[in-house]
Amino acid sequence: MNGVNRLACGIVLSVALGAASAYAADADVTGLVPRLCMTFDSQSLANTGTGTANWTNEGTPTWSQTPCGYAIDTSVYVPYAAYSSVFTAKQASSIAVVATLSEKSTAIMVHFKNGNTALMLRRGTTAGSLVLTRDNSTSPVITVNDIEDGDTEYHLYVVNIKSNGTDLYVDGELKGSVSSTPYATAFVNGQLGSRHGGAMSGEAKNGGLIDDFRVYPDVLTTEQMIALGKSVGVKYLSPLEILPIPDQCRAGGAPVRPEFVVTNESARQSWRIGGDISSDLFDVEYTNNTDLGIAEVKATVKSGELAGTQVTRKFNINSDEYLSFSDPRVRRLEVGDGYVYIVSNAVSEKTITTKTGVAVTEFLLVGGGGPGGNTMGGGGGGGGVLAVDDLGLTCPPGEVIPFTVGAGGNPSSDQNRGYQGGNTVITLGGTTYTAVGGGAGGAWNNKPGMAGGSGGGGCNTNAGGSGTAGQGYAGAAAGTNSRSG
Repeated sequence: MNGVNRLACGIVLSVALGAASAYAADADVTGLVPRLCMTFDSQSLANTGTGTANWTNEGTPTWSQTPCGYAIDTSVYVPYAAYSSVFTAKQASSIAVVATLSEKSTAIMVHFKNGNTALMLRRGTTAGSLVLTRDNSTSPVITVNDIEDGDTEYHLYVVNIKSNGTDLYVDGELKGSVSSTPYATAFVNGQLGSRHGGAMSGEAKNGGLIDDFRVYPDVLTTEQMIALGKSVGVKYLSPLEILPIPDQCRAGGAPVRPEFVVTNESARQSWRIGGDISSDLFDVEYTNNTDLGIAEVKATVKSGELAGTQVTRKFNINSDEYLSFSDPRVRRLEVGDGYVYIVSNAVSEKTITTKTGVAVTEFLLVGGGGPGGNTMGGGGGGGGVLAVDDLGLTCPPGEVIPFTVGAGGNPSSDQNRGYQGGNTVITLGGTTYTAVGGGAGGAWNNKPGMAGGSGGGGCNTNAGGSGTAGQGYAGAAAGTNSRSG
């Protein structure tokens, strides 16, 4: 199982990956901070993104009320802009538009340009069709047909611009890809409802209604698109979604391939796939999953009504370790599909800090052993053993887990008994668990064995110390077996 860790020499702790990391506080529902963000709900061209858009009016400012606020009506109002810090050359970006196509053939939705490099979304020549064009050509490089009620209903249109091509999504579903890309160019001008500089033959000025318009400094995944679409009331979203994947750790530089869950909201179905799971329903592909940072997984439906539908999810690889210890002398050994952590010195309280979310499934605590008795004394009792399985406790990233590994008890320098072995203690989920240290063996002046995890043996014929229920055994008098009773 991916993410299993064990701690030896006092504590054995088994954990699995758990909670996911949170998005930044100033991000929108996608988890990203948009460079351009225009909702038009204030019936203005206000931009709440981090970039700058200086707009110039063309036509009469006109707004249409929507269930979520207001939309700009580009059938009569086509403002144009000068952009600054909205796009960055040679950086991936995503353009997201929630809009109607218009019932007007070849009506323009949005246009971006920098010199002769340009990108446009517009309606096709037939109802419910969308095309993407490039540069000064009006010929489509991607065409999408049969968008349900696309002329009059709002859909989410997303263009992902990458170093190796351009992808067009409708309502979270990939509808077309092309190897040409404006990745190397930072667009500096744009217009809504028209081509910046004037419409060309084969395309029409004045389009439909735009309810939401955003530009992001990274490509959107399908789950981010769905989150954005839901937030603005789009009702034609892809039913498939990959549930959040917790932060991952890399083991020895090997590719990270976590299992994950795909859901179909409309059919109330779910599938666990990825990792080493073989699926007849999905093809699974991981990218950027060998180094620390942001990785991505893509699942593609193989057959059926949703054949070809793709869903993606980003996840974070943030460490080569699941846990960190305040004791620097902890050693890690790789055993099977997990690790054994050996604690060499934790007599004083130490801490474990989770570097990712982990689910603690089981643990084993061993107390320090008791010392033997001085001057013909009894043997020391073993430290108590406390095992807990099926714990099912989830610790989020950054959780601090205090623990102490009990040391062996100190012997006496005279004819009295020594000291009980140290307790091994760990606190998980607000509950403290203790494995009791072993009892000291009886000595000449204190002949009975001391109680402990397992009791110390008695001196001569005196009784051994009592053990702790569920952790050890009572000690015994000399010449007898402590486990016989």
